[in-house]
Amino acid sequence: MMWWYQAGDAGWIGFMLALMLAAAIGLVLAVVLRSADRPWHAAPEGALDILRRRYAAGEIAEAEFEQAKRVLGR
Repeated sequence: MMWWYQAGDAGWIGFMLALMLAAAIGLVLAVVLRSADRPWHAAPEGALDILRRRYAAGEIAEAEFEQAKRVLGR
């Protein structure tokens, strides 16, 4: 005879399994949704792209931009 099993235990075991399953699904959804807005294979930003961004933002003057482009060979 199994003395540790009672009739009401089946309900608690089912509830705990459902709770663990819900927590696992929630964790997976959180990871997927958090990483969904980031590209997985984003190309690295090149030197010329950085130079253009800095020029557009006004961080460097036109003369500096042109000189840097010549140095980069483009």
